[in-house]
Amino acid sequence: MNRPGWGPILALAGLAVFSFAFTLVAKHGLWPQLPPGALHDTDLWAGLAGGVVGEDDQARGEAVSGRDRLQQRNGDKLQLLRA
Repeated sequence: MNRPGWGPILALAGLAVFSFAFTLVAKHGLWPQLPPGALHDTDLWAGLAGGVVGEDDQARGEAVSGRDRLQQRNGDKLQLLRA
């Protein structure tokens, strides 16, 4: 079973700390408030870009796994031919 390394765990912990700090700062009025619509749906475009990158990463990971399986299968056939 593949277990995730420390990278994803540390990234989630960093995100949690940032979220908590941002919430505290915003509640105390120390963060500038933007008027509604100031970013023109930038969050939607960032989410789309992140989704595309995530799907591409997932597809490349499966392609590598498929290639490894193919090489293993061909290697097993070669061992049978040599025997």
